[in-house]
Amino acid sequence: MRADTTIKFAGVDSMDNFWMEWDDQYGDKPERSFGDVIRALPRAMHADVAWLNEVTNDYEATERFSAIVDPERMMKMANGEDVDPLWHIPTDNYTIINPMDAYAPLETALDENDLSGSMFGEARLYRGGGEVHIDILFPEKYIDYQDSRVLAGITTGYDFFGQTTLYAVGYAQDTGCKNSMRDLTDEKTRKHVGEPQDFSEWWTDILLQIDVMTDHLTEIIRFAEATTMDFTDLPFTLGEFYENLGIPSYLAESAARDARARSEDPFAISLWDVHSGLTYALTHSFRGGESGSLVGYVQTANDLLMNPDSMVRRATTSYERSLEGDEADELGNPENSGRAAIERLETSIHEKRAEYGEFENRMERVLATMDGDDGEAPAA
Repeated sequence: MRADTTIKFAGVDSMDNFWMEWDDQYGDKPERSFGDVIRALPRAMHADVAWLNEVTNDYEATERFSAIVDPERMMKMANGEDVDPLWHIPTDNYTIINPMDAYAPLETALDENDLSGSMFGEARLYRGGGEVHIDILFPEKYIDYQDSRVLAGITTGYDFFGQTTLYAVGYAQDTGCKNSMRDLTDEKTRKHVGEPQDFSEWWTDILLQIDVMTDHLTEIIRFAEATTMDFTDLPFTLGEFYENLGIPSYLAESAARDARARSEDPFAISLWDVHSGLTYALTHSFRGGESGSLVGYVQTANDLLMNPDSMVRRATTSYERSLEGDEADELGNPENSGRAAIERLETSIHEKRAEYGEFENRMERVLATMDGDDGEAPAA
């Protein structure tokens, strides 16, 4: 689903935008800053609710529900414009989190981490601006591999319709093909209930984790590039592999096409290209919104990198269940070539994971101890 509006930005404020150095590989430099954008996003406020008593034909006020409305559109409606200011009618315990509540502390965190003049991204608005998703990238936090560069960043969003909680999580994007790798740090979420909170700690934690994530991701990419899936031996095609991981056929076809195109050998494909094919499909071909089923598909893409052995087992199990009669018996035979290829792949994954397992464990220990009193990551 395409966004109603996409607003690009660079720099935290207008001065950051003016002075920051800009690399043309990111396209034209946006004229607006992050601060400009978040201050222009639609807001919400509470309004009283009444229901129609069809016996008396009178409206009766209720305190059990509260309308969530856009104050700017309320003004426009009052001036005779044909607009709908209503976002949602939840119960009275709904807590409004407006853009500045969440993102003003992010401005501060970026400034404190010397990133205010080295960031850019975009805000995507849906349903009249009542649903917002924001991607922020940091050119100074990157990973180089082959001829490409991956930038680390933050993706965050919310809606006023009671469907998407406020969330924020680290992610990365390949600057060449624009593929996005999401959910790469601990996800922060806040439902629209309870007392308001200060989100400063969110952004401090995520920025710390991003630094660790870039080191971690470098090692994972090396591992994934060195691990090959030979589909001339495996009992399923690349497209079938994706489908057996629960990816819809149209996305599986798009992913397989991209993975084969980017691979030096279209039949023996690295795990990195298998992963990249899926992230390409999710970034460029997915037909839904930015929540719901997409979340599960993103997790599958991440697991191809982080837990490839379990993904191979999952696909194999699903494939076996689809077989009937003699085909199932044949694959179950230990001497079957397809079964042998699966076992060789699993062995290769285990061996290569062992090569960087010590590094991975060290990164996990760093992440686990990031809640120190001084708020700084300990030495790795």
